[in-house]
Amino acid sequence: MNKKTFLWIVVGIIALMLLAVSRVPTAVSQVGVTEPPALAKMEIVPAKITWSPAIDYPYDELILSITGPDSLVWEEAFSPQTWPSLEVTDSQGVPRPDGSYTYTLRVHLLLSPEAGAALQAARETGDPQAIANLQAASILPPAPYAQTGSFVIQNGTFLAQPAQDARETSDDHGGDNHLDDVVYYENLIVVGDECVGADCVNGEVFNYTTLKLKENNVGLTFYDTSAGTFPGVDWQLTANESTSGGLNKFSIEDLTNAKIPFTILANAPSNAFYVDASGRVGMGTATPYVELHLASGDTPTVRLDQTTSSGWPAQVWDIGGNEQQFFIRDVTGGLTWPFRIQPGTPSNALTLRADGTVGIGTWGPAATLHVYNAAPTILVSRPDGKTTLSLDSSGNLLLGGLLTEASDINVKENLRPVDSGQILDLVAGLPIYTWNYREDQADTAHVGPMAQDFYAAFALGADDKHIASLDANGVALASVQALHSQIKDQQTQISQLEQQNADLEARLSRLEASAGLRIPMRVLYASLAVAVLALSMVAVLTWRTRTHAKLHPFWIKP
Repeated sequence: MNKKTFLWIVVGIIALMLLAVSRVPTAVSQVGVTEPPALAKMEIVPAKITWSPAIDYPYDELILSITGPDSLVWEEAFSPQTWPSLEVTDSQGVPRPDGSYTYTLRVHLLLSPEAGAALQAARETGDPQAIANLQAASILPPAPYAQTGSFVIQNGTFLAQPAQDARETSDDHGGDNHLDDVVYYENLIVVGDECVGADCVNGEVFNYTTLKLKENNVGLTFYDTSAGTFPGVDWQLTANESTSGGLNKFSIEDLTNAKIPFTILANAPSNAFYVDASGRVGMGTATPYVELHLASGDTPTVRLDQTTSSGWPAQVWDIGGNEQQFFIRDVTGGLTWPFRIQPGTPSNALTLRADGTVGIGTWGPAATLHVYNAAPTILVSRPDGKTTLSLDSSGNLLLGGLLTEASDINVKENLRPVDSGQILDLVAGLPIYTWNYREDQADTAHVGPMAQDFYAAFALGADDKHIASLDANGVALASVQALHSQIKDQQTQISQLEQQNADLEARLSRLEASAGLRIPMRVLYASLAVAVLALSMVAVLTWRTRTHAKLHPFWIKP
C-alpha cells in the first residue's frame, strides 16, 4: 500500500467519524428560559391518572377540569386529603370515549384573614401589581395556581407518555415532478436565501426573505409520517384559493380531518389579532391591556350567536359599548336593548350579592331590595305619562290607585270583640291637631293625632312612632258603631217623648172639653219645651259623667 492510498483511507475514516458524530443527538438548552414549576405531578397507569400535588402551601381544594371528544366537559373538586384523579370509566362504569383530552388543574387558595383583606383592598383599587406585591410580601403563596396538559385514551386505556418519541420516517412522498428528483442523504445547508417553486428564476430578488415559495398554487404541507399512537395529523399553510375568482386568503388547514380552523382574508387590518408577550390577546390593537382586549373606532361589540346546527332555536345577543352606553342587545328579538349602562354611572349603581339581595346605590344591601341615595325615590309611571306610584326620600307614598291591606280572616288570630262605646269615649278624649312634617313645606298641612297619644289610648301597632292605617280605620269604624247605637237610643227616647206629648195633648183636650176650659197654646208649648229641656239635660249629664270617668285603657269586652 503506497502513501497516497493510505492517506485516502485515513481521510475516509475521519469523514465517517465526523458523520457519525453529527448524527448523535445533542441536548440543546435555551439560555434564560426556565420551565414554570409544576402544580402537581401527573402519573398515568392504564386505568387511572393521578395528580400528586407538588405545592407546599395550604389550600382549600384542587379543581380538575377536563374537556374531551364529543364536546365532553367534566369538572370535580378535590380536598387536600384527596389527590385529584380520573378513572378510565365514569361513575356509572361506562368507559370514557377514545381520543385526546385536555385538562386544567386549578388551586383554590386557603387565604388567611390578612390575605383576604389585602385582596379585597387590591380589588377595590384596581392595582395591576397587587398580586405580585402580595406574593413578594409572603401574604399570598407563590405561583403556580394552575396547570394545563393533555392525555390520550385508546382502546379503553390511558396511554402512558413515552420518554422519547421514536418516530418512523419515510422517504416516499409520492407525486410527479417535471424535473428529476435530487435526493440528499445528508443535511442540506443553504448559505443564503432559497426560492422554491416552478416560477423561481435565476437572479431571484429576495430582499429580506430567507425562504420564498413561488408559483401559482402556493402552500406548505406538514406531512407527519408518525405511526402507532404518536400524533400524526397532517397540516398545511395555504395562500389563496386555487380556483378562478377564489378568495385571497391565508389559512391553516387540518388536512387529515378536512377542516380549516384558521383563515385571514386579504386586506385584514393591522393588529386584527395580536398576542403579546404576556399572553394577552388584542383584537384591533397591538397593546392589549387585559386578557382579551377589543379595540374599534365605533362600538366594539361581541356577538353570541346560537345557530341551529345543534338543533336548538337560533338566538343572537350582542354585548357592546360606546361613548353613550354599554349594552346587551337582543338581535333575534327585534333589536331590543334590555340592559344599558351610561358612561359615568356611579359605583354600585346596581349590585347583586351572593345571598340574593339587590342593592341600588350600595354594595351592602341590608334587605332584599335596598335603595341608598342622598335623595332616594321610587317612581312607577305608565307610557301615557301618568304616575301610578311615587315614594320619595321623606317617606311620602303617592298612589294613583288603591291601597289594599291584608285583612283575610285566614291570616289573623286572637280574635276578640271590642266595646265600641269605650272606644268612642277614648276617641273623644284623643287630642287632634293640624300639623305638617318637618321635611315638608309649612303650608303642606295635615290633620290627625300624634302616634304617642294614639298608642297611649289604644296600644295598637308596632310602636308609638307610627299609626297603621288599618288600626286607625278600625278605631273609626268602632266609633261609628258606638255613635250609631247612641243615635238609635236617642231616637227611641225622642219617639217616647213624642208619644208622651201626644198623650198629654189628648188628655188636655179631654179636660178642656169636660170642664169647658181652654188652655192657651203658648202655655202648652212652654210646658213641652220645659219637659224636653229637662230630658236633654239628663242626657248631657250622663254623657259627661262617662267621658270624664277614669276609664281603663283595656276596653276590650271580657
